[in-house]
Amino acid sequence: MKKIIVVVGPTAVGKTALSIEIAQLFLGEIISGDSMQVYENLPIGTNQVSLDEQQGVPHHLLNFLPWDQNYSAFDFQKAANEKIKEIEERGHLPMIVGGTGLYVQALLEGFSVTDQLATSTSQQENAWDKLQKKDPQLAATTHPNNQRRITRALDRKITTRADPGFDIFFIPLTLPRPTLYERINQRVDEMMTEGLLQEAEKLYHFQKENFQEKRTVLQAIGYKEFFPYFAGEISLTEAIELVKRNSRRYAKRQITWFKNRMDLTFYQLDEPGVKEEILNQLSQWLKQE
Repeated sequence: MKKIIVVVGPTAVGKTALSIEIAQLFLGEIISGDSMQVYENLPIGTNQVSLDEQQGVPHHLLNFLPWDQNYSAFDFQKAANEKIKEIEERGHLPMIVGGTGLYVQALLEGFSVTDQLATSTSQQENAWDKLQKKDPQLAATTHPNNQRRITRALDRKITTRADPGFDIFFIPLTLPRPTLYERINQRVDEMMTEGLLQEAEKLYHFQKENFQEKRTVLQAIGYKEFFPYFAGEISLTEAIELVKRNSRRYAKRQITWFKNRMDLTFYQLDEPGVKEEILNQLSQWLKQE
């Protein structure tokens, strides 16, 4: 059975640093499990690991997708499986690192994810009917004109389950809530000094010229909060506070997802000896046939 390491947890918890250390120790290659890091030329707001930070460890599914392209759990599942095969053929250890719960779950638990994004006018007209057939309860609470909600429900419809054939070593990471929230606030401040506002402004103008309802990086936390600022509706200080608040809320949702949907017990990363415990357990697991 194929061995694979999976490092998950909320934003700013420390996944990147630990995963790179593990990859260096055990000849690993990292596949990003983040839905926004696939977009090109947006390294700051999507928190893409820089070449210096990678320290020579190969990283995959980063910085390749145009801004106006949709990326779904179906796309990730397909691409990640291909990368896992390539990494194994090189005799290296595949590692999934990220915080987009649905993507990780779809890949590791072998769900068949249907990609039914409604793009044309005729498809959109029939989308609500499709939703009604697949999920009558959800359709009953969804207006036929709410294309965004309908599209999301259809696009992320999980159907049958198969055997993914993975022997998985999970490394779910967390920190005490006050510590995590402070790290998130600090990260946003650092991102501002690195050029987050300039990235957001480029996306703002792109969005005005290329408006569409696809779920792309235009909806990412860290960008959309600045759009009202560029429109003259709020101050820069208010926009930055919105980024921090929404990032904290997102981190909370990430933790809840992995606890409830994948039934994971988290490592408290700031506790003494925890990293050593992880590395020791990982070493023992890799020795098992």
